[in-house]
Parts: sequence; structure tokens; C-alpha cells
Amino acid sequence: MFENISWQSYWTLIAVLSIGYYLTVYLLYFRKGLANRFQTQNLSVEDLPKTSPSTFISDNENIDKAELQAQSCLDEINAFFEEKKKSKTDKNELLHGLHGIARKYSPLKDSPYSDTLSNITITQAESICSVHLGVDEVKAVWLE
Repeated sequence: MFENISWQSYWTLIAVLSIGYYLTVYLLYFRKGLANRFQTQNLSVEDLPKTSPSTFISDNENIDKAELQAQSCLDEINAFFEEKKKSKTDKNELLHGLHGIARKYSPLKDSPYSDTLSNITITQAESICSVHLGVDEVKAVWLE
């Protein structure tokens, strides 16, 4: 029976079966995404929020300023820990130095970046200086 099948027929059958298999798997797993892709949304111009370009630009500028300040603060924290790595420091000395940095970047204490900066500070203190700082201690640095 298999002696009558040519190689061309064999490879054609394998290709068709493979395409059918993968198409079936794709449709089974991604049918919701596929339905959403073809669903049209009826949005009118009235449904869109009314914003002027100037408010959009000013919001972006505020975000950019906060992001730049957070990046600058992060760079200073990293430099501070790299400097403290060279000398043996205790917890109070670290907290005092971090308080100076936090005072310099006081607008960041109420920003969305404050938790991230606190977590990075805790991680850097443990990994670089082998000093365990608690979350409350680091938050107190930002609040003072």
C-alpha cells in the first residue's frame, strides 16, 4: 500500500496535516483574541475626552521632571553606596547619609517613585554594605 505513494504526495500530506493541526491549536487557544480582533468598536468623536494640547504637554513635562528627578536620586543613592562600600560603615551613618540625599530630593517623597527608591535603598544596603535596613527606617529617612 505504501509503495504506491510518491514522495511528493507524502510531503504534501504532511504539510496539509501540519497546517491543519497548528490552525486548530491556534483557534482553540486564541479564539477570544481572534474574536476581539475582528470586533469593531463604534466610537464617536463625542466619546473621546476633550483635552487641549497644552494640558497634554504640561502633564508630560511634569512626568518627565519627576522621572528625571527620580533617576538622578537613584544615581546618587548608587554612588553613595559605592562610596560606602570602600569603608566600613554602620547603620546610623548610612541613615544619616541617606537623609541628606532624601532632603535634597524632598519632592519625590510623595511621588510614585518613592516606594521604588525605598526598595532599591534597602536592597543596596544589604547587598553592598551588608547592613539590614527596615522599611520603616527608610520611610523615616524620607519623612524627616
